[in-house]
Amino acid sequence: TSEKLPPFIRRLLEVVESELGLWSYHLRVVPWIGDASGHPGGRERQRAEIERVLANDRDGTVRASAAVAGFVVYCVGDPAREREVPVVEDLDSLDAPIRYMDASGNKIEAPGLTLRDVLVLHKEPEGLVRCSLDWQGRACVVLVMAPGAPSAAKARQADGGPVRRQSELTDGELAELWRGGGPASP
Repeated sequence: TSEKLPPFIRRLLEVVESELGLWSYHLRVVPWIGDASGHPGGRERQRAEIERVLANDRDGTVRASAAVAGFVVYCVGDPAREREVPVVEDLDSLDAPIRYMDASGNKIEAPGLTLRDVLVLHKEPEGLVRCSLDWQGRACVVLVMAPGAPSAAKARQADGGPVRRQSELTDGELAELWRGGGPASP
């Protein structure tokens, strides 16, 4: 149920960020197909990576749990702080052009496109989360905290940048972020 989402995600973040000590990571929720003898869904390469990890599940506990839940959480990461989340100017204006320096130092510009043009969901200015097409044209949607979200304002006051850790979000923001992309997924 929806009230169980924030505690579940908080525990997940505690394991990833505190217990495993990961700073730079990708966290994916992958559908599970079938019963305990089933397999992860998703892209072929991703499935192969997950199956390599599941080879260590000798008693089948993880597979059985994934079958009950209908998904498996997959995390790839590193304890080193590999790159900073880029600061994007004019995020408050949905009609601003897309122009920023990415985490690798590349200047990204999308001539003729505005933030509003690439928003898929959550276009209302007072929303907590924004869901848009990837600004570099990769085949994915990207969810970020909207500039008006309390955690975004707090992050800007602290260091001038965006929210860098999901653990910085309130329960309401965390739930909105994790629910936010569902309607955009096929």
